[in-house]
Amino acid sequence: MRLALLFCAVTVLPALASAETNETSTTTPLLLKRSASLHLPSLAVRGFSGQFEHYTFAKHRLSISATGSIRVNARRGDYISYSYGSGAELRYWFTGRPIWSSALAPGAMAGPYVGGRLDIMHTRVQDEVANRTIGGALTFAESLTSGYRFVWRDRIEMTPSLEVSVRTETDTSSRLGGWTRVTLGFGWTVGFMF
Repeated sequence: MRLALLFCAVTVLPALASAETNETSTTTPLLLKRSASLHLPSLAVRGFSGQFEHYTFAKHRLSISATGSIRVNARRGDYISYSYGSGAELRYWFTGRPIWSSALAPGAMAGPYVGGRLDIMHTRVQDEVANRTIGGALTFAESLTSGYRFVWRDRIEMTPSLEVSVRTETDTSSRLGGWTRVTLGFGWTVGFMF
């Protein structure tokens, strides 16, 4: 399934982008205000994470993104653990110009950016034989992010990023105290701008 999604992202999306680019006049710069993308690292951890981004305040070079994710953490014998969550991020685009794309209008969602992100994730452990929940945790994360969006064929985005996060985990049954730590993360999204 993951390979099929990756295959589609690499082969089908560029063909769609090239078809739409041929229909668009090359003299009019494109100001693409939306992006839908897939977080590639999520596929490596038995999960799926997608993102939708909108250039809400284009005049100020600010975009807002929303993320949804689901992951199966463990499936061992009688037990299963899974997580699901959502997040939101506000990004500031410094130059609004990527390398490799001349058709985008100045001030686009491209090039270098910094952002602030909030995430919440719920993790649950279940005994499948007794069909009961054993325990769970809520994870809250506040992150500072930085990255660079490359745009290929004026529509396909590839965005590597780094983030520093403060994560707090709490027990949903309130039996255990919270645990806070600082983490460093790497992200990579591939998607389609429209």
